[in-house]
Amino acid sequence: MYKWLVAVLAAVLLTGCGMWDKTQDAYFEYVYPTPEVDLKMPGLAEKEEGRLARVFYPPDRQLSALLRHLKTQDSYPEKGSWFKSTLRRFSWLDGAVAVDREGEVLSRYPEEGVKKIDFARYCPEEVGVGDWRIKTRVQNTAFGPEVVLARPFFKGSKWQGMLITHFDPRIFAQLSPYAPEMSLVMDGNVLWSGKLKDLDGFLEQRPWEELLADGVSGRFNAKGKELLWLSRRAGDNWLVYVIAAEDV
Repeated sequence: MYKWLVAVLAAVLLTGCGMWDKTQDAYFEYVYPTPEVDLKMPGLAEKEEGRLARVFYPPDRQLSALLRHLKTQDSYPEKGSWFKSTLRRFSWLDGAVAVDREGEVLSRYPEEGVKKIDFARYCPEEVGVGDWRIKTRVQNTAFGPEVVLARPFFKGSKWQGMLITHFDPRIFAQLSPYAPEMSLVMDGNVLWSGKLKDLDGFLEQRPWEELLADGVSGRFNAKGKELLWLSRRAGDNWLVYVIAAEDV
């Protein structure tokens, strides 16, 4: 169900930062491709697929690029500019942080975050050599939910700590010109509702673990509405996009 659009994604990267970042990202995308959400749902007409693409693709493309960006950084960024350039490239992020194995901050941008993030919870007891897997979780804060992506960094073959980026899903949703038409779900939590807010309870009660074990897309009916859902892998987790069928 996934598209492995290496050439297209590499071309997207060419609009990013410096040539070294572009070369690294393109290389890692070739070796460890990052899947994008697949719009080829059974039973959808070409016109409907096009509508889904216009709604979901802008934010999903940005998330794909961020995941690739994190994959390429497997050591501590000795130059502090990495943190600032990451937020310059992905302006919808709230912060970029490096922490040691106990979760203590080594470096971050911006230096003071508005939301209180418990970084220690993203530090496992041990990390194997070459394990660059990205951990993705939702953390609730006084200012609303925050999506946190964390990956280990190494010095030589020794695990030293975690590189973390985090963002407000409500800001992320605005990357789509049709944000009001979709809902975002992760870990059974509705992160953004749009005009489907009256369906938050229904979406949070769906057996997402079972649904995602069976496939990466589907449809169901709620309060007289037919809903379409599409999912994408985000590190070790899933982000689910939901839209009313009547909007396509």
